[in-house]
Amino acid sequence: MSSQIDAGAVWDAPPENPADTAARIFNVVIAYDDITAGQRGMEAFVRLQQDVEGTWDFHCDLWRFDLLHLPGVSDAATLAGLHAQMIIVSARADLDLTPPVKDWLNRSLTGKPPGSAAVVALLWSMRGIRGVSPVRVTLENAAQRRGLRFFAQELPAVGKDAPSSVEQTHAGLVPASILSADIFHQPPQPARWGINE
Repeated sequence: MSSQIDAGAVWDAPPENPADTAARIFNVVIAYDDITAGQRGMEAFVRLQQDVEGTWDFHCDLWRFDLLHLPGVSDAATLAGLHAQMIIVSARADLDLTPPVKDWLNRSLTGKPPGSAAVVALLWSMRGIRGVSPVRVTLENAAQRRGLRFFAQELPAVGKDAPSSVEQTHAGLVPASILSADIFHQPPQPARWGINE
């Protein structure tokens, strides 16, 4: 999925420096556990596009948790994660990530320079948030190990306190912090695969 922000302002003139064009691409990966979580992740992505000033070419890849154990899917999702400046994980707060999802996450974050990306936890609980969410701990630790920014939103999924959309939780989703993050002001880094690059 792609969308162009303020594209009309740059249609007529070619970029003076090709690197300037590359710096305007922003890749987002959304990993989610069910259709509702996927929709909430997409709402956050749309909100991000609306809030970003300037000209950016946003790309979004969605990957469902229960497919990440498949070798071809896992490889494609990892490649998307390696090139992403933001990884949004939209999931239940009361369950930790499964081993295949953790493996995908760790491989996706491998080689990212400190400060070059953000991990966003968009978490929902069927029973209300009690104590520390295991998936939040997993995501925060993974981001901290790589020196990446981490943001989280934990909300109830049902009941009178549950928002009907991310739109209603915009103030709590810390978009202002995401938008002021260094990741919007750095040139994209090439993905590194490991010792046999």
